[in-house]
Amino acid sequence: MDDAKKQLRQLNKLAWEKDKRAATPKNLDSNIKKNTAFIKKCKTSMGADMKTQLLNDIHKLSLEKYISEIVGSVMEGMLKCKTSVDVAACVEVVSALHQRFPDNFTLLLSGQLSKNLQPPNKQYLATLSAEQKEKEESARITKQRTYLRIACELWLVGVLRSVTDGAAALSSITTNGVEAHRDAF
Repeated sequence: MDDAKKQLRQLNKLAWEKDKRAATPKNLDSNIKKNTAFIKKCKTSMGADMKTQLLNDIHKLSLEKYISEIVGSVMEGMLKCKTSVDVAACVEVVSALHQRFPDNFTLLLSGQLSKNLQPPNKQYLATLSAEQKEKEESARITKQRTYLRIACELWLVGVLRSVTDGAAALSSITTNGVEAHRDAF
């Protein structure tokens, strides 16, 4: 593991251990337009081209109210990471979000990743024709390949710890007054 990954792993480990009541900076921008623009940037690309902008926004914006939307947009943005440079940039951005919101963001992200990496529902597949099954299978494999690659990198740098973190998020977690149930995903 190179030095940058070791340092990232150490910072992510500290985020898991950090005091839950630690004060957040008070000078964060809570402008709804800027927060929404951040969510759109995540959805557009989590790659190297957007890394610097995303990292700056993570440190400047008050994103607490938008955690569930951020998780959804990060999941979409991950699918656009095809090269190793883009995957590395994605891991840095997700690590920054983890370091800022280890209890909310990371647990919801773990839940979404575990949901997207599980095999398809057999009852659903039984309703599809052979041609539809083939198309569905190839699309699913392409998505899962990308998610698995990023999930492995996130595990190596200490953002993801175990499947049980994600399972807790799927069953029920209250995030700023929004209750997420396993059937809602």
